[in-house]
Amino acid sequence: MSTEPERIFSLAGQMVTAQRGRLQADNIGAAQCADVVFDYKSETLVEELRKYTSGHLKHVFDCVSTEDTARKSVSVLGAGGSYSGLRPLPDDVVAWISGRAKYNMTLAYTAIGEAFQFGPQPVPANPEDAAFARDFWSLAERLLADGKIRVHKPKVNARGSGLAAVLKGLEEVRNGTVSGEKLVYTLD
Repeated sequence: MSTEPERIFSLAGQMVTAQRGRLQADNIGAAQCADVVFDYKSETLVEELRKYTSGHLKHVFDCVSTEDTARKSVSVLGAGGSYSGLRPLPDDVVAWISGRAKYNMTLAYTAIGEAFQFGPQPVPANPEDAAFARDFWSLAERLLADGKIRVHKPKVNARGSGLAAVLKGLEEVRNGTVSGEKLVYTLD
């Protein structure tokens, strides 16, 4: 879903995905929203992206957000670029990124507008994120209804149902074996 808003708001998009992800992106129309698609498993990915962007890439939204993807993403950014990831990174990686680009980490939980604990780290309430989330979901609802954005097809009970299946699915997510699909379970 992240490439479709780029097109809606007239941003040039580059999608970096594996071949399997490309096929799934094609199925939901997301690949058509990107100007070009790169294979993240390519050994020359950073060089390919630098060449394509002529060193002028301004923003990276890292949907994987591992130390490796963060370093590759920031290595492609041009001067004054910004990196946004979806999960916490080690302090040394954040320091490395911050020395090269504007750093942002998005935790969806802040959209609730309440303080919470994320592992050992307390996260204060963020009223701005809550207001943004209200506006975003209102817009997203209209865009979904109009067919301008689409979501990944869910896999319902692919690994069984009930809480035991949820735990199996979470383990697969932790192991990095789930990609380009939404796991959905019914509780018996």
